[in-house]
Amino acid sequence: MHPVTDYHMPECRTDPKETSFRVLYLVNFLAPDLLAVCRRWKELLGNLVILVSVPMEGNRNWRPDHEGLNVVTQRTWTITKSGKHPSGYSDVNFIHIPLDTYQQIQRIRPDVIVSAELGVRSLIASLYRRLNSRSRLVITVSTSAHIEQSREGGTAKIPAKAIAEERRSCDLQW
Repeated sequence: MHPVTDYHMPECRTDPKETSFRVLYLVNFLAPDLLAVCRRWKELLGNLVILVSVPMEGNRNWRPDHEGLNVVTQRTWTITKSGKHPSGYSDVNFIHIPLDTYQQIQRIRPDVIVSAELGVRSLIASLYRRLNSRSRLVITVSTSAHIEQSREGGTAKIPAKAIAEERRSCDLQW
């Protein structure tokens, strides 16, 4: 059994056609493991927009496959850092700074924002959430202490106060 393609989510109790939720997903790029999740969200919710910083990062050996999804590539400034992980392997880290996140959020006017990772996107989403009390914010973080050992920049340089603000504005952390 494959953990992504063979996983069956429980049935939704409401008919997505009867709801008017606008859901926005903010993410660096859509990796193959996220495609099944996003397609299921679209099936359940109907109105899903995905903002990606880049169609695909340069060190990935697969092509973007956004078929059937409403994916918008943001205007983004990307910093590429190469280094050696303390475990000995070479590591390339892309730090994406999307330039039009707040404008895109305002244009879409989502009821729910799901933002991946603790970075600029999530900080901007938390600002939107604080200014729009009817919206909801879910922040997802997928990392480990092992991965973070190699990162001198990125989240490590975001002031603790800003991360605390993101968490305070967040309705759910996943």
